[in-house]
Amino acid sequence: MGNKDVENNCQSDVVNNDKNSINFAEKSDPDEQSPAEINTQQAVNVAGFGKFNYKIIIVSGLTSMNTAIGITALGFILPSAACDFKMSTVDKGQLNTGFLFGMLCGAYFWGCLADTMGRRHTLLRCLFLQAGFECLVSLIPNYWGVFVSKTIIGFALGGEMATLYTYVGEFQPAIYRKKVLSTMEIPTISGIFVASLFAWMIIPLNISADFGGFFFHSWNLFNVICSIPSLITAIWLLFLPETPKYLSEFGKDEELFFVLSRMYRENTGKSSEEYLTELNGNGISSISQLINPKAEEQQNESKLSQIRKMLFQQTGALLRPPFLGRTLLVCTIMFSIFSSMFTLMMWFPELFDRFAAFELVYPNEHASVCRVSDSTFKNTTLNESAEMPDCRTEINTQVYIHSLTLGAASIPIAVLFPIFVNRIGFKISLMVGMGICAGSTIGLFFVRSSTENLILSSIFQALISICSTVICCVVVEIFPTKLRATAAALGSLCARGGAIIGNTTFSYLIDNYCMILIIFLTCQLIVGGILAFFLPNQKPDTSNKKVCEVDPQT
Repeated sequence: MGNKDVENNCQSDVVNNDKNSINFAEKSDPDEQSPAEINTQQAVNVAGFGKFNYKIIIVSGLTSMNTAIGITALGFILPSAACDFKMSTVDKGQLNTGFLFGMLCGAYFWGCLADTMGRRHTLLRCLFLQAGFECLVSLIPNYWGVFVSKTIIGFALGGEMATLYTYVGEFQPAIYRKKVLSTMEIPTISGIFVASLFAWMIIPLNISADFGGFFFHSWNLFNVICSIPSLITAIWLLFLPETPKYLSEFGKDEELFFVLSRMYRENTGKSSEEYLTELNGNGISSISQLINPKAEEQQNESKLSQIRKMLFQQTGALLRPPFLGRTLLVCTIMFSIFSSMFTLMMWFPELFDRFAAFELVYPNEHASVCRVSDSTFKNTTLNESAEMPDCRTEINTQVYIHSLTLGAASIPIAVLFPIFVNRIGFKISLMVGMGICAGSTIGLFFVRSSTENLILSSIFQALISICSTVICCVVVEIFPTKLRATAAALGSLCARGGAIIGNTTFSYLIDNYCMILIIFLTCQLIVGGILAFFLPNQKPDTSNKKVCEVDPQT
């Protein structure tokens, strides 16, 4: 992955642009990828891989970690704030649903906006919006105020998740893009671990400030702490540029050259003049060859017109041939993955808490997930003195230990996956991962202790997180630049829709119809794994592949 390798490969592969254009027209629809887009990817390849790319990867990793913290934190807040807001299981489910509904709307809105206003522009606004409302949640003393704020936070997180992979992917040389995208799983898993650690350190603290209708407890402080990563990431992102492919698509030639030159200088230590010489040697004699011919027309349109155009024309393009088939596949698979992932991920602390409570009352008995979640047991045994069925002021320490274990157990797989991604391939990864997740879910029928539940939960968490990363990488790989963010937005819309359905189903079924719930989640994963077989094949990157070659499908 050194700069010299990139430069040597680029220098040894002088590409004729006219020939590229002809070959591309023969292989795919002309609207799928233009010669300007091919040239822009070539220019990114020539800029190399080095210091600049690492900055982008770190900031994108922090964004990925931040989204995981934001989602995981809600799972710890629910049992902690149950007494303050007198929440039942259904109330907790409604709060989760509001959060996920915000993510659903945000994914599509911000994803389309990223194709119009820019990837960086979108990420910045999402991160600052999240940070502000995370702090506000800590000061609101009523359930519905928190509900609205968490919905807005979900709206911001949906935008971050829909835009992140496009942003980091468009800065990478073609030969490294798949590996870089797959590394985004590592900070996601780290975010789960960090959120669990923060919760263990902060929530058990005896913090109690009550002033009439206002209160501030340990979970409020925890929520404030969880807002810090989004603020830090947003500030760092202020010093990083927009992606070259977006700038090319919208004809911002001066800014495009500045970004590409900066990438080249920071990666190689050479001057902008030398970069121009390298481009010329690769058949790109001027920056105008990197600009989409329709860019001037887009610049003259109002921003509102561009947004409206993206919402209807971009989505319309995805819902008709040649993209209809892959759009339906991606959306259905994302629905299956995220429905199961968010359903269990956001409720794991609650399940761990229920196991701990059961084992405290019945230390010598064994029970499955369905037994410890049975409403008769919950209402008559654990909380007889509570004002509301789910109100307990303290979370068992075992919950934090299990949540930390959940995050730690996922790290080895997240680290190894980028190393083997070229050999395994995205398609096989999805099929195998979702199959094992389905087996782990059905295994919840047979667990008899919190330890067995933890083992299955760790397997599920590690692999479903990999699957969620892979399907997001697939979107970047199989859709062209001008449809990429919108495709990610549409897929995220389906993913959050699945998460809402799964979360709502969980809150209504877990207490009385646990078996039906587990069967529902298992069937989703099996269907998603089967559909992954039909995804378009992607050519694996090999060590002898020339960096300047651009696959028309990428």
